Amino acid sequence: MPDHVGCGTGPRPPRALPMILALILATGLMVQSWNSAVELRLCRNVKYFSKYRGSRKDTRLSPRAPFQHRPVLLRGIPGTFSSRRTPAVGCEEQPVVGYEVNSRVPAFRAFDIEHPHNDDPGHVFVTQGDLTKISADAVLYPTRRLHNTQWFPEGPPAGAERIPIDKFTEEKRVHRLGGLDPSVPQIYLGYLNKENNTRSIGWYLRAATQFLMIASHDLKNSESEPKNQRTVHLLALPVIGTGVQNAKEASGELLSGLLTRLYMFAAKAKVDIVLVVRSPQMFSAAQATRWELERRSYRAQWSPLPNRLITSARRLAELAKAKEIVFFIGAGVSSAGGLPNWKELLVELAKSSGLSEQDIEHLSTLSFLDQAKVVEQRLEKRNGASDSNSRGSALQNAVVRLLSTKYHSMMHSLLANIPVDAIVTTNYDTLFEDACEAAHKSIYAIPYEAVSQPNSKWILKLHGDVNHPEDIVLTREQVDSYDDRRKALSGIVQALLITKHMLFIGFSLQDENFHKVATTMRTAFNPQSNATIGVGQRRFGTVLALHDRPFLKDLWPDLHMLPMDGQGITMSIPEAARLLEIFLDRVSLEASTCSQHLLDRQFSGPSLSREEWALKLEVEQFMSKLSRNDLAKKAAGYEAVIEMIQKLGGNPSDILRD
Repeated sequence: MPDHVGCGTGPRPPRALPMILALILATGLMVQSWNSAVELRLCRNVKYFSKYRGSRKDTRLSPRAPFQHRPVLLRGIPGTFSSRRTPAVGCEEQPVVGYEVNSRVPAFRAFDIEHPHNDDPGHVFVTQGDLTKISADAVLYPTRRLHNTQWFPEGPPAGAERIPIDKFTEEKRVHRLGGLDPSVPQIYLGYLNKENNTRSIGWYLRAATQFLMIASHDLKNSESEPKNQRTVHLLALPVIGTGVQNAKEASGELLSGLLTRLYMFAAKAKVDIVLVVRSPQMFSAAQATRWELERRSYRAQWSPLPNRLITSARRLAELAKAKEIVFFIGAGVSSAGGLPNWKELLVELAKSSGLSEQDIEHLSTLSFLDQAKVVEQRLEKRNGASDSNSRGSALQNAVVRLLSTKYHSMMHSLLANIPVDAIVTTNYDTLFEDACEAAHKSIYAIPYEAVSQPNSKWILKLHGDVNHPEDIVLTREQVDSYDDRRKALSGIVQALLITKHMLFIGFSLQDENFHKVATTMRTAFNPQSNATIGVGQRRFGTVLALHDRPFLKDLWPDLHMLPMDGQGITMSIPEAARLLEIFLDRVSLEASTCSQHLLDRQFSGPSLSREEWALKLEVEQFMSKLSRNDLAKKAAGYEAVIEMIQKLGGNPSDILRD
């Protein structure tokens, strides 16, 4: 009788079966490990500290969502990873944020960004500035109250309809503010200031997703055209959550997750997004995060730029970091902010003087200076003599009224964030100065202000300023009457042309005053010819043009022409203008030091690379030793050390404390 009979057991398994089972198990583990490695590479930029993990609802796993390993510290540097896996911030399943509150859809996956279905993806801009001052189609304010003085310093906007607090729920935390003038940015209020400090980073990021989806849905359904003749709508938002203590302490992780989410949404929805940060430390961290995303194969962001523009952006950024660049800003930049260019301005002035359409058509046959003179005569005849208390003529005051606006363009903001200290402009408006002020960068207007601080920004107003209407130059007589001042200002421009590399943005090279300045400089350096470049001579500037204009190269051989189109590619003016914005964003990224957040305690998490962590620890050890060395604090180089620490985002008081 077989010994297994009556023992209650089945036949003994073959000896090879355990080996087969072990082989199957090992194969499964290898496949799982490979998948985890791939997913980790794609979502590694959105690391999650365990102290910020939320409730089970916040960390619920989606079967299609990527995972990431939770980083742990090894000798103070985040470089090893535990086997415990949590959903990547920005990749978890999200609630639908339209108007179907209870339904759910999977969020955008991180790996969708590498090959977006859209041939022309949206772009994510990053700028330091004031969210309330930038011209966009829709903006997110992280507040539920109209009387929040941080976001509404002048009180509630005209016509704004108050949103009851109880409408802000966990399921729908973003609402559009009704009753606003369609010509201004549409404001969305967000529930982002939860009273308790137990919210996860994902809780804040979901509000950002709700804003993006609701705002883009509203703009699409309203069929409203993008502002300022842009080809796509522009959505603007801050780094949400950094005003709340627990999220502020994890600013690096929050920023990484937010930028990942913005990249994914822009690539799919074909909208442009601008992330507006307030502090230079946050701007530095944001730029560093963008570099990290680019290294992680998030390259679709820059796909609209051909290689020649990428290379040129890098070249100009190097010049900017070396303080070798001077901006020459023309009317095209103001047009990006919704203001009229010179031709459009004359038409608007002619209409205000009472000229008919037929008269305006005849007027356009005259030169710009003569057109302005005719309009000035008509305005004075229609409105009477200027008030004795007026600071300018009827024409000059009419210009001030037409150029008054509260919002500067994103192009102004991008230019303000490139490290350039000297700017020349023929524009009357103050939009560039407004953008600098919004970015907390002091700027002096010459000849109206004396530059009192070394290494300060200054802007030379060649044709006057709206804050000084009496100096606005439009007519031939006004040009002649300011001849002495023009010579003095032209001397500054000549010196800049000789010593710096001038970058022309929005400037058509048709200004007669500039022609005289350039001709004088050419004659001084090349007396034999004003139209050729001698051996060894350098080009004194670069022209950022929307379109390729071959004859300009003949007239200006000593300027490098950089059109946005070219090489057989033709674009409309709005398309080329948007590409110019993306180009300037690239210059801003290339010119960023990405080091001003190194010692800032808000960015002490895994938002720093291994190399940055190593440097941070060494510098902090040095600071700790220096704080205990009173003799070293008396050294001549101590102030230079303090300045270096401040540039890295450190707090000098840490050294001053015993």
